[in-house]
Amino acid sequence: MSRQDLSALDRDIGQTWSRIIQEAFKHGIDCDIIQGGLLTGKTEQGLYAVSTIKNYILGTRRITPDGRVYKYSRAGAIVYSGNGAQNIQGPFIADDGATSLAAKALLGATTITIATQTVAANALVGGYVIIYPNGETGKDQFRKITANTLGEGTTITVTLDGPLSVECAANSTLCAYYSPYYSLSQTNDPYASTLCVPAAYCAGSSFFWGQTWGPCRCSPGAAGYGADSAERQMCFGGNGSLFSHTATIATSAQYQHAGFIIPKTTQGNDDAPLLMLQISV
Repeated sequence: MSRQDLSALDRDIGQTWSRIIQEAFKHGIDCDIIQGGLLTGKTEQGLYAVSTIKNYILGTRRITPDGRVYKYSRAGAIVYSGNGAQNIQGPFIADDGATSLAAKALLGATTITIATQTVAANALVGGYVIIYPNGETGKDQFRKITANTLGEGTTITVTLDGPLSVECAANSTLCAYYSPYYSLSQTNDPYASTLCVPAAYCAGSSFFWGQTWGPCRCSPGAAGYGADSAERQMCFGGNGSLFSHTATIATSAQYQHAGFIIPKTTQGNDDAPLLMLQISV
């Protein structure tokens, strides 16, 4: 199939944008698609580039022409390409009923206030908040966080991605989470879930693209995967390396699904598998 540079498309007066889009998809788009997320005044970051500057909203989705999916992530500690990176960040506000709204949030409100919090400005962007309206059983309010003010042991204002559908009293309890991609690491923690496989080595407090779907090279935790008949499914171990599903069943452990081996394997094959990664699309 031939490909065509979008900049070469006819843009005479009177031509509709819908035709341009139709032509683009007819001839193929030979580039990555990044679904928004670029921060004001920041520059585009290459797929295999690492930056000490945050250029996108965490969790921004990037798709390559061959269907691989990546999410923009922050390393809380060193992460290595080829190994799964785990979310080592606990909730910003625990779901224990100990924290409540500092003021009433009216029906239709797109901001809430929370007392006595310590957090950097906009550190919660891309995260989530759940509000349990007092006296309103079954009407929990789940919203994405799009902004937050600086908190130095003081009240913070959190901006939501949509209006509240019920009024929430000042004593309504809540819990809140950082972006799932806020602090990733490869510490050997069996209580942490793998969120992506980094596209490049990345030092702590830096930003990178982490793969979540599609053909991916992942480091094996031991040799010989794919040696047994029908052994195709792979799981992430506690340090982000791969283990066969068969092996995890043998230990009665419930490891996280990673994907399946793409190439045909033979008995005794000990190569690092090319994996069809299946974390999130």
